Amino acid sequence: MSKYKILDSHIHLYSLANIPLLHWDEGNPLHGNRRLDEYIENSQSTQFDVEGVVWIECDAKIDLTQGLKGLENPIEEYLYICRNINGKLLPEEGVSTPFKRRLIKAMIPFAPMPLGSAGVEEYVKALKTRNSSEFHLVKGFRYLIQDKPPLTISDPHFVSSFQWLDSNGYVFDLGIDMRSGGLWQFKETLEVFKKVPNLKYIINHLTKPCLDFDPETIDSNPDFLSWKRLVTEMYITTPNSYMKLSGGFSEVEQDVALDVTSTSRHVYPWFKVVYELWGPERTIFASNWPVCAIPAGQNLTEKWFQVCETLFDSIGMDEDTRRKIYYSNAFKAYNI
Repeated sequence: MSKYKILDSHIHLYSLANIPLLHWDEGNPLHGNRRLDEYIENSQSTQFDVEGVVWIECDAKIDLTQGLKGLENPIEEYLYICRNINGKLLPEEGVSTPFKRRLIKAMIPFAPMPLGSAGVEEYVKALKTRNSSEFHLVKGFRYLIQDKPPLTISDPHFVSSFQWLDSNGYVFDLGIDMRSGGLWQFKETLEVFKKVPNLKYIINHLTKPCLDFDPETIDSNPDFLSWKRLVTEMYITTPNSYMKLSGGFSEVEQDVALDVTSTSRHVYPWFKVVYELWGPERTIFASNWPVCAIPAGQNLTEKWFQVCETLFDSIGMDEDTRRKIYYSNAFKAYNI
């Protein structure tokens, strides 16, 4: 069997030079250089080749009360990624090579969704003004919901931002969190999905489920059953959505994260539900590097690949379907 090709649909990139834009100060395990240099070094395998990545914004520091003036950090974050693509990296930002320049296939910057359609449009114009040559790789946007208070996503301004993205052909990377947030996030999200059903939502990390639930008794767990009902409704409501098979290492206990077999066992019940919904055409692979490398350690992409292979073996998945999930489905999801 030939090596699999991978398009890693969820990685974060930053250098020590621009980490002040982010929340990861010294002492945070994510502090440091997390550039393409480090990603490539930690994504080697005899079983696959990473042939592309989708860069996802890092939730930079912002001040929405200042309008566009309060959004300089995510704009600078976008410009850093543009420098990775055009080969004009600053000395402390890494070493540019032809391979690295072509590795980033799509960009998903931050968008100020609570500011409404007018605010998002103004911000997107600012991105284009600051760098237009690489803007064609901007395929959508993200604004994390997982750590926000109730009624954030259901606010009329937020809904109008979704409508603007839909009208302009962008995707939205959706980050909600069952384990640390709660099922109320799913209920609010579902109500918004009903208002803007056709936007292409890329749902992150299996919705960050409660992977500490006992897999042996999970089928009678009321929270699991409620989650299953809600994600089923979410799937039915959004005909263009995709699900990322990613993020598992961050949601299990540390001792579990260090063992591929144990991680696979805890992920399986949740994977089975979402795969029966989104299926072979709308499921996409992602490593969530470097976030998931904190619990999993070095060689994250290889370890998560092994978890996925175990999951795929458990349902008898054929090789052609695996190749779709690892590679070609992400091209469709992100309009690459």
